[in-house]
Amino acid sequence: MITDIEKIKSIALALLYLPYKVVKNDSFLFLHHPIIRDVHQVLVDENGNREIINVLEKDNWEKIINQFKKLIMKVEKIEDFYMIFNKPYFGVFFKYINQYLSIEDYNNFLKYLWVYMEYPNNDKNVSKKEFIEYFKKIDKNIFMNKEEIDIYNNLPDEIVVYRGVKPNSTYKALSWTLNLDTATWFADRFEKDGKVYKATINKKYVFTYIGERNEFEVVLDYRKLKNIEIKDDIDD
Repeated sequence: MITDIEKIKSIALALLYLPYKVVKNDSFLFLHHPIIRDVHQVLVDENGNREIINVLEKDNWEKIINQFKKLIMKVEKIEDFYMIFNKPYFGVFFKYINQYLSIEDYNNFLKYLWVYMEYPNNDKNVSKKEFIEYFKKIDKNIFMNKEEIDIYNNLPDEIVVYRGVKPNSTYKALSWTLNLDTATWFADRFEKDGKVYKATINKKYVFTYIGERNEFEVVLDYRKLKNIEIKDDIDD
């Protein structure tokens, strides 16, 4: 099938019209919305003149909505949405559009969101089980580049994997790494006393290898992990 870009535009418009949520942190206001990024936005008129407006002021929200509506209607390919949607909402956008994507666009969009969306394993709108089902449908020859395919193909049938987490976080996630140092870095990324988990998994439950960002990442079905240990209990 080919990507139904018009159907996807209609879904994007529906998400555009969702109400925003304002969160106050100290003296700053943060806007939570699938597309509108900040309280202050640049409004461009028909003559190309630019004006910075506060979208919380009367009538300004509708003005900025109309501006993004025009932008969405001009979309010609799925990659154009990468710059329109806020990264935390890539997952929910994919959730609603994946059935209208071509095989190539399906794989490329899922990889893009997984690499560039912060904490996709903790998405409030898309469950881990849903992501597992999405990864079961990937075409490895499209999802991975040549170098990644070579690394994946050379993995043993039984793979040792690691995951670094902050205190009180779970190991139950799709993102693991083949590299202990990488897992250790993630464990100590924001807080001390993080944990590093070590486990084994059969290769058939590893959906893909991702070499971008040099994190040696494997995306897997965490329900199939075996021999799960905490690093403190491991003889490195």
